[in-house]
Amino acid sequence: MLKPVYLFQGETLLAQNTSLESLLTHKGRLMSTPFESADLINHSIFISTLADENLKDVGAERMVRKTSERQARWLIASGVRTWRTYFNEPQNKAGLFIGLGTVDCDEEDNPELVQEPTAECLATAMLEERRPLVCLALLNSSATSHIAQLAGITGENMSFSPLLSAGLNALCEGYFAIAEGRLKHALCGGGSQKITPWSLLAYESIWANQDNYWLSEAASFFIASDEPRLNQHAAIGVMRQAYRARLQNNAHALTEQVNRITGSPLIENQHVVKVILVGANLEQQDITLHALGDELKSRAVVLDSYVGNTMAAATAIACNSALSYLHDAEQGFVIVIAFGDHAEFGMFLIEANND
Repeated sequence: MLKPVYLFQGETLLAQNTSLESLLTHKGRLMSTPFESADLINHSIFISTLADENLKDVGAERMVRKTSERQARWLIASGVRTWRTYFNEPQNKAGLFIGLGTVDCDEEDNPELVQEPTAECLATAMLEERRPLVCLALLNSSATSHIAQLAGITGENMSFSPLLSAGLNALCEGYFAIAEGRLKHALCGGGSQKITPWSLLAYESIWANQDNYWLSEAASFFIASDEPRLNQHAAIGVMRQAYRARLQNNAHALTEQVNRITGSPLIENQHVVKVILVGANLEQQDITLHALGDELKSRAVVLDSYVGNTMAAATAIACNSALSYLHDAEQGFVIVIAFGDHAEFGMFLIEANND
């Protein structure tokens, strides 16, 4: 029998130091700007970029601060801060589950070696003049090891890449590690891909058919535990169910999955506070909202319209959003529906914690 998995809200890093709560309550707005380098691949893309993190407040050594990549520093900062909110010392049977973007080798975002504004010139410059394939093939593994070391996490560590599916799989694996009793505590989360001309080219197939695409740099973490309280902090939510599926390429398959969610006996006759959609393209949004029916549709939140496409950070941001809604509601469920790359699909039922 699966154990209940208690969720504790963590830190979400967004552009312009915007708080997630301010976006959800419509008190703030995340701004985006056109990404000029997107012209190289003939697309209209808007971006929101994160400020750098110096890592001094989390006690990272000078060598870590100096040699880590900017994308890794976001992860280290948000992950370690989240963990230290609830734990002051290393914990037994603790694990780290993290979704990662892949890394390019340059801190600078401008492709100064490109002689002409074409995708062909960009590809030639990055392949022949730089060292991208080695770095692009590596995960942000240095971030994972630094987080584990600084947080004192010595148990099961798992990382996934790239893009939205990475965060989706990290959350699922963290949930089952707690629910099956393999671990007591898990730090779960992820970080977006650093937005550069090379990343646009490398993942062109993801947004090739979407105009005015909004990409956002972000990092987000939360704690999953088998304990309802951690150092005087009460869990806001309890994850009652999580599952993954791979959608067939038709509307019927998605409708079936949504009906499975809304027909779950766990939420029968229960108040649904919000339904959060994350990572859905326009077609998936339309199908899902239609399948939810009028009542649940009125409570649906398309998270990407608030924060942009945050890639491997998206599912953790969705879970932190669910906890924020439940904190205010104090009872009921939030349904999180996450769409990954290559037809991956995930669903999470999170109930307000009354234990």
